[in-house]
Amino acid sequence: MKKTALPKKVTKVKKAVDTDTAKLKLVVSILNSHKGVEIRAFNTAKESGLWDHYVVTSGTSSVHTASLRDNLKKEMGEAGYSIIFEDRDPGTKWIAVDFGDILVHILDQDTRMYYALERMWDNNEEDISSLTV
Repeated sequence: MKKTALPKKVTKVKKAVDTDTAKLKLVVSILNSHKGVEIRAFNTAKESGLWDHYVVTSGTSSVHTASLRDNLKKEMGEAGYSIIFEDRDPGTKWIAVDFGDILVHILDQDTRMYYALERMWDNNEEDISSLTV
């Protein structure tokens, strides 16, 4: 009887907390340095199987929201992070950028007030004051 090799056991490697914090810090820092308004971050790892962190910020105009998106994409790319998905409305009132374990929403202020995305995760808000420079 011919012996066949059994498939190797695949083990899921848990991401290091430091790596998650560094990536979140970079996202928050980029948004802060480009004048994102009221940046809020939420830890959604336990409640969502999709993202570990959820970040919301506002721009003051459609030009500003587009600029926040462009700078975020550019600087995250330069740091070696890939975008999994990007979605935006034609008027640039709401932009979602997915970095795999962090989902970033960039909205104009009226759209942000209307949808109030933060309500979903209020109990999971992270203190990002130490993440900004």
